[in-house]
Amino acid sequence: MNLQAVSFVRERWTGFCFALASALFFSLLNVAIRYSEPYFDVWQIMFARSVFGLLAMLLVARLSRVSLGGVERKTMLLIGVVSVINVICLTAAIFRLPLFEALVLLYLYPVFAALLSPLINGDRFGGSDWGLIVLGLVGTVLVLWPGELHSQLSSAHLLALGAALSYALTTTLIRRVARLNNPLIPFFYICLVGCIVCAIPALALKPLVNLPLVGWVGLFSLCLFGLLAYLASIKALQYLPSPRVGVISMAEVLFSSLLGFWLFHEHLGSLALTGGALIMVSGLLLSIKPLYRHPVKAVL
Repeated sequence: MNLQAVSFVRERWTGFCFALASALFFSLLNVAIRYSEPYFDVWQIMFARSVFGLLAMLLVARLSRVSLGGVERKTMLLIGVVSVINVICLTAAIFRLPLFEALVLLYLYPVFAALLSPLINGDRFGGSDWGLIVLGLVGTVLVLWPGELHSQLSSAHLLALGAALSYALTTTLIRRVARLNNPLIPFFYICLVGCIVCAIPALALKPLVNLPLVGWVGLFSLCLFGLLAYLASIKALQYLPSPRVGVISMAEVLFSSLLGFWLFHEHLGSLALTGGALIMVSGLLLSIKPLYRHPVKAVL
């Protein structure tokens, strides 16, 4: 094997390790959110993550000499707003649902992205892609089918679906401006908007007095895991194409399900597991196949 081939294999392996680490950190973030639920509300968690991430981005940008202003700033601010909605919806869903259900519904986002991208980026997709979209929707019906122990349709499921929709919109908008901005810039705007939007409800709605140490440890842990997950994902994208990173990131569902079973004794019915498998297969194939074949003029 020549040096070029060795370098190629090493890059792919490095990218795989960073993508898998990102999935693991996101899983640990989900566990930390669950442990923090008795002590903090969703606004406080989002505000803490935003402040922590904003300070980290300012430090990283200074060390790497990256300007965080970016271009197409209106789009970047919109990305920040939609992503904050995503995190708030997902956090609220994790509070109330088994980790598997919350996350498998989140990973319905490739289906929503395939529907949104023609409007935002002028992309188009073929008939086989509609089959994968229908497959994902069938999986969603099975996950939400009444009669399972944890699967009665509730507002928490709607929050998880809202998280999937807002995450799809976030990734589609990021794709629109990705070539013009450093990967750190969208996260900077997300943290900036999170600080602005969540400051008042975070500091006014629930008093932060006489909290036990375990609460503060949980809050610090979820901030740290969230930051590490995002940085690991950025690092993975330096070595692997984004579809491959996205597919590897689906390991978050597996890691979170195992942690939920081990730490919180969460059990799932057969319909939920079958539906989750259909959603994951649909999302995986939509992520890796060449969806966007014939670009047209964007509507937005």
